[in-house]
Amino acid sequence: TGRVVACDKYKNRVVVEGVNLRRRLRNGKFVMAEDTIHYSNVNLLDPETGKPTRVKWRFLEDGEKVRIAVKSGAMIPIPDQKEFDPPKKPFNEQKDTGLDLAMKDTYTAAKEA
Repeated sequence: TGRVVACDKYKNRVVVEGVNLRRRLRNGKFVMAEDTIHYSNVNLLDPETGKPTRVKWRFLEDGEKVRIAVKSGAMIPIPDQKEFDPPKKPFNEQKDTGLDLAMKDTYTAAKEA
């Protein structure tokens, strides 16, 4: 068991502390470093037993979707996603061309010829 150190959501891979160690050459020396593994090979910890467990999704009576640990049946809370993935702003808002200016016909020489 280990702690998730990094996550690549575009490749569906995570780096887990102390898992999948590989020899890497850094500054002329070989060091042991963690390599990525697929997210499907990672289990959540059961809140009651502290051991890895599979997760199933269920709906409560009020319609809320929750995660349930398969081994003990305990509810596993879903973390707030806003703190992990802040909204990204456009690179440069001032240089973005407006729709009315982009749709304006600026090349009329071909029509006259």
